[in-house]
Amino acid sequence: DIDLTKFKEKYIVKMREAFPGINDDTLARYLIARNGDATKAIEQLQRALEYKALHYPILKSTCLKEINSGKLYIRGVDKEGRPLLIYRSKKSFPNDRDLDEAARMLVWFAEHVQRRMPGNMTKYTLLIDRVDHKSENTDMELMKHVSAQFQDLFPETLMRAVIYPSDILFYSIWAIAKWFVDPVTREKVQPMMYLSGVEQFIDRQYIPKSMGGDDEYEYSGDDFNDPYTPEELAEYAAASAAHK
Repeated sequence: DIDLTKFKEKYIVKMREAFPGINDDTLARYLIARNGDATKAIEQLQRALEYKALHYPILKSTCLKEINSGKLYIRGVDKEGRPLLIYRSKKSFPNDRDLDEAARMLVWFAEHVQRRMPGNMTKYTLLIDRVDHKSENTDMELMKHVSAQFQDLFPETLMRAVIYPSDILFYSIWAIAKWFVDPVTREKVQPMMYLSGVEQFIDRQYIPKSMGGDDEYEYSGDDFNDPYTPEELAEYAAASAAHK
């Protein structure tokens, strides 16, 4: 589902020359994210590789409290077969979390999502469950902290973000928060006031019962292990050693 019409062939060639070991799908995502500007795409991908050399692999043991909080998990698919990442905002307590650990947890689950993509897809759907959300659950600091990082690490991987229920409080928060995400991502946000809006994109069997759907899954952090293969762990170790 990568739109190859959004950039010229000569730019993907330039990306290949700069990053000979990286596949075309990944290079294309960076080009699309930077509106076909190869120079900016190269800079962005280089930042991502430098971050990974310094911080990867992000292991479950380094963000266990956040993983066990149940605020984020992967469950089911949307109507197009894309992985469904579910965020429960009522589980978010900014005053009782470590900012860096929370950021690591978000990246950890994002890596999980990348590995669950069907072969013909590169994007997932994010469902934000705002049932019983209170103002103290809003974590603007975390959003600002990770927005640029996610744009570098996972460009063009979000298909849409479905947010329900979206009330006046949400719209007032979004009026501020939207300026911390890039314009392309901003357009993918789908606030929904009614469950029927969510059902446009996600079948009831995968919508949590707490939101009015049929899924009775009870989250457990034990359901998720580190996502990396032994080969990936070896690559990260080599990249880290080379960066020193």
